[in-house]
Amino acid sequence: DMVLRCVHQIVQAASFHIRSGWKAILNVAQIAARDASDGIAEMGFHIAKTCAEQHGAQMWTLVTVAVPFVDSSVGDSDNETKTVDIVSVSGLEYFHELIDCLNEFAVGAATQRPRFALGAIDTMYLAAVSLGKQIRQHADYSAAKSEGISLDDQPLYRVWMPALRALHEVVMHTEDLEVRTRALDCFFKLIMSQGQHFSHGLWASVLRDLVFTMFADLRDPSASRRFATVDDLELWFSTTLIKALRHLVSLFSRYYPKQLSNAMMAEVLELLVMCIAQPSEVLGKIGTSCLQDLIRSNYAKWNEEAWGMVCDTLARLFNWSQPRELFSIAGASWESEQRATAAAAASASEAKAATQGEALPVLPPKLRKVPSTSNSRTYAANRPSPLRTGDSAASLLSSADGNETPSPASAGAENGLPAPLPLPLPVPTMKPLPRA
Repeated sequence: DMVLRCVHQIVQAASFHIRSGWKAILNVAQIAARDASDGIAEMGFHIAKTCAEQHGAQMWTLVTVAVPFVDSSVGDSDNETKTVDIVSVSGLEYFHELIDCLNEFAVGAATQRPRFALGAIDTMYLAAVSLGKQIRQHADYSAAKSEGISLDDQPLYRVWMPALRALHEVVMHTEDLEVRTRALDCFFKLIMSQGQHFSHGLWASVLRDLVFTMFADLRDPSASRRFATVDDLELWFSTTLIKALRHLVSLFSRYYPKQLSNAMMAEVLELLVMCIAQPSEVLGKIGTSCLQDLIRSNYAKWNEEAWGMVCDTLARLFNWSQPRELFSIAGASWESEQRATAAAAASASEAKAATQGEALPVLPPKLRKVPSTSNSRTYAANRPSPLRTGDSAASLLSSADGNETPSPASAGAENGLPAPLPLPLPVPTMKPLPRA
């Protein structure tokens, strides 16, 4: 407690005379963030916040330096390495120390002291925006110069990238939902508000190293090691990841196609496909909604290549969402089931045709299919004679060699049975009843 009070007094009274001592001051505040006492942590946070808000001009200053420059507007054969004067930050290491100190309050104290964590996140965002504004207002700053120098020499990259990394770490490694949501909002807010000043190299680094890594768990949720239970993973998906996906679609809609190309669009579409294909119904609905927002907000900006990617994505989703399981039996796929059904129908048709060909002795000859076996006989040889009144059913049948069968009357007489009635039976005549 006494050490912190002394440090705070030095900062208040002698800030104009401090040179290299800022690093030690910020290290003391960072150590205070790990203390179990809330009073000690609060004093350390107050020191760090005071340094960021009131003493930035004493910690770092803007200077002009010469760095190598390559003019990409000329041909490759004419490219010559030149030197160009750009603005640089003297004492930038103190800004990095400040970000590390505030990050300790945001990540380490998020569970026990969420109010310090929320304050640290807001202070990081304001410090990065303020220093970036000072750099852009300097006379030697030029956005065109930033495209021709290396990424590590770009002043805005050296200021904004550490702040974005710190906010990204809070999002990925903090258990408290409120702190994580605040860090996510500030992360995308910094990109949205300052993105027009990003160079192509800074855009590529931010998207590749920070933005897309937030969605790494979508590719293989079972391989994620950041969550102890499945419930924690589902909570991450249903809260932080959904919000990050909406921020990403808004970011793309704002800066496409000036700062963001079709390559970025392909990555966004792939993320949406992975989100829609998740088993969670909530994620599927959010992914579908984000895809609709993406199309509705950007369809007028797309060229032929972009439309081709969108149509391919929709075709993949339609093909994936077909209910093939409803048409499968015992795990067979829909295509194999259709082939098996077609083969079974063909076999049944052939069997039915063969059966009908064997059982057509009473049909006209033109409709009968004569079997192809050697023992078959033509229908004309076995054609029955026309029916006559009084003929019995047995008298109409004949054997295969043309011999007639014995008469049912004689057969019944021999067996002591009455003779069968003739076929068909005579129709009795009905006489009208006399009227009363």
